[in-house]
Amino acid sequence: MRDLKIVPFQEPKPQRRNKVRHDEFVELAKIIRGLDEAVLAA
Repeated sequence: MRDLKIVPFQEPKPQRRNKVRHDEFVELAKIIRGLDEAVLAA
């Protein structure tokens, strides 16, 4: 997992077209951002 790298989108960033699942995607982003600490602690 140490080869996993988060790279932000370059401009122009993709636009969200489906806001129905917005809350789920926000939660998923929080989980992914927390992986670094969780993986290193294991």
